[in-house]
Amino acid sequence: MSTLEEPVADASATSAAPLLVGEDVRTHFRSPRGTVRAVDGISFSLAEGRTLGIVGESGSGKSVLARSIMNILPRRAVVAADGHIRFKGRDVRPLPRAEMRKLWGREMAIVFQDPMTSLNPVLRVGDQLTEPLRVRLGMNRTHAAERALQLFRAVGIPAPERRLREYPHQLSGGMRQRVTIAIALACEPELLLADEPTTALDVTVQRQILDLLAERRREQRMATILVTHDFGVVAGRVDETIVMYAGRAVERAPTALLFTETRHPYTSALIRSIPRLRNPPHTRLEAISGRPPDLVAPPAGCRFAPRCRHAQPRCTTEDPPLTPAGATGHEFACFFPVGTDRGADALARNLRAGRTATGLAVAGGGTGVDT
Repeated sequence: MSTLEEPVADASATSAAPLLVGEDVRTHFRSPRGTVRAVDGISFSLAEGRTLGIVGESGSGKSVLARSIMNILPRRAVVAADGHIRFKGRDVRPLPRAEMRKLWGREMAIVFQDPMTSLNPVLRVGDQLTEPLRVRLGMNRTHAAERALQLFRAVGIPAPERRLREYPHQLSGGMRQRVTIAIALACEPELLLADEPTTALDVTVQRQILDLLAERRREQRMATILVTHDFGVVAGRVDETIVMYAGRAVERAPTALLFTETRHPYTSALIRSIPRLRNPPHTRLEAISGRPPDLVAPPAGCRFAPRCRHAQPRCTTEDPPLTPAGATGHEFACFFPVGTDRGADALARNLRAGRTATGLAVAGGGTGVDT
């Protein structure tokens, strides 16, 4: 798990027109138990050279959203007709696979969480890198091999000539992830999605991978979406962050503002769960009580209410909409937000009662969302 860094401003930020726009994106799945609402109404926009972070627990819908943008969903996915994902002004959701193949690699690319599932174990990594160069860019074998060598050097793979001849199992986890990044960057896409690119890597390799993605983004002016469960990964690395819970956006803001003016109790809980360098060794991490809801039959009202220390009777019956917090681009979906009088009063009432409106036991010294 990454430690929390102080958020910093992105010097490369621009006011360019959006390259990617999502409007009320909904992606559901058929299951024997009913319809799984994996992504249930997400909107976003991303301009050239900008970065967007998507943060949430496992099962919050982050990866499904990334795959929805790439249009690589399984057949059992149900895509709502009234939602849109526009890339360069064109809605990609209804495009057939043949049309999407023209976009993949050259205009948009993705780096998956586990490189062993995205690399072919029986092909040399060099062959897997030269294939998109030859198929997408029309390079001959010689030029593709030269370009592959340049890419391996660019992503920091030592002894690149030898590594090009090796198979995935001969490389370390960090090395395999660098290979997948090289493949994703091979055709210099305008949009790069990185879906949990540092999970299962040690902290040192995590930073190297994130620094590498940032460097390539600056050099190629790519728009980048970084999907992660760890706020320590997005801190200081993305321009804007969307916090997802149970398929929905519960808070969205410029990243620096999200850390300094957190409003949603779920966002606060995620931030409080991150280890900090200033804490003494063996400090107990704060966990969020309970578990995410069943997306086949989510609870009435706010989906986070059963786990929220602020929860009041209103939260069990009404679903809070995303509400703007001034003109800063900050939005949150909460009736009793953190850092406000309403939120403080709600928490104080629950602490006096010893439990919330949903029956969650709360105490001043226990794990929780806001104190």
